[in-house]
Amino acid sequence: MIAKSLINLIKNYLNNYRGLQKECWKTIILNFINSTLIGIFYFLPLYFLNELRFSIVVSGFIISFYSLGTIFGGIIGGKLSDQLSPKFISIGSLLIQGAIYLALFMAKSVAILIILIFFLGISTYGFITSNFLWTLSYCNNKKEKIKSINLIETASNLGLGLAAIIIGIIANFSFRYLLLGASIILLLLSLYLILTYQRRLNFNEKIVSNIPVSDISKIKKLNTLNQLIVFVIINLFFAGIIISQLSSTYSIHLQTLFSDYGYGNFSVIFALNTFLIFLLQTPLANYFSKYNHIIIIGSGVFLLGFGMYMLAFSFSFYLAIMGCILYTLGEILFFSVAQLICYENAPLNKKGFVLGTYRMVYASSRAIGPALGAYVYEYLGNSILWFSCSVIGIFSLFSAIAFKRFVIFRVDTDATSDKWRISSELSN
Repeated sequence: MIAKSLINLIKNYLNNYRGLQKECWKTIILNFINSTLIGIFYFLPLYFLNELRFSIVVSGFIISFYSLGTIFGGIIGGKLSDQLSPKFISIGSLLIQGAIYLALFMAKSVAILIILIFFLGISTYGFITSNFLWTLSYCNNKKEKIKSINLIETASNLGLGLAAIIIGIIANFSFRYLLLGASIILLLLSLYLILTYQRRLNFNEKIVSNIPVSDISKIKKLNTLNQLIVFVIINLFFAGIIISQLSSTYSIHLQTLFSDYGYGNFSVIFALNTFLIFLLQTPLANYFSKYNHIIIIGSGVFLLGFGMYMLAFSFSFYLAIMGCILYTLGEILFFSVAQLICYENAPLNKKGFVLGTYRMVYASSRAIGPALGAYVYEYLGNSILWFSCSVIGIFSLFSAIAFKRFVIFRVDTDATSDKWRISSELSN
């Protein structure tokens, strides 16, 4: 009986990874490969310090231009995907990344490295945005789209985790081998995609009939869709602030609380986040996608904030682990649904622009978060920082409830001649 239940559980779990077209899997695997190679970037400061003999200040100054590049990369990649095609932009982004890694292999000038790192940020986020659009262009319904989004998130986290292992082995010989190897892989991958390139209908060229009968209703619907996307983008910024401040405060706080445990033991908490996303991202997000998307957005940011707030009471190592679990659940719920809402409700000829704006706002929050978090932690205290995160989460949850109740309700009661897609999908 137990064996049968276990088999059914495994089957149900594996079903979350079935039902996608072969083309979707190809683009998801492409995202995994690119994420693995992107992981090299996070170890570049060690290369600048140990092999190029730069100071910490100079290394940090060079690296900061990557964040600046990512802010522009998403919007550029999305806009070009609208005008050309997401597949074409993905290939071009990979080609540029390959050329940049080759140039990094040879460059030693600070000025040249700044330029290269800046364009690496642009091409990286350009690829992330266009690859997302490319993948979803093969999906025929919302169920396939949410599966694809979750698998993209899973592949990205798995790739970054694998990168740390690979880099830890190869970097013992020379970091320059990593740069050269990444360049060769990306250039060969680009060449393969160019040789096998086949034009297909861009997602903007597909005929989709969602236009209401009434012109007045059409205007109201478009206005509400714009409000919905703005609502998601605002919550994205706050979620990005909560997540990105961890890079400057989380490890310091854990070391202060659990110094007796040593680095090896409390690093388990960092590994737990990646492991849970890899294990639960797809099945959990697929399951909750059938519920109200607006409430999921608010709940996701709330769990992010509440997971941080638990650090104020983490006198026990197990409470810190519980906080990490809640934080990770919020991350899983928020990002898959947020991206789906932006993609589904963007105008057909501006899906790339909307997703590019999504990436730009997220990159901006990641640039602001570490400095803001470190300032609050240092000058106002860690308790204020964790409390602020919880306030953001509570505000997001209540604003989601209010948005669902008043904005969507107003649209529903104004409509007289049709049932709108926004009503059926977002306010069950």
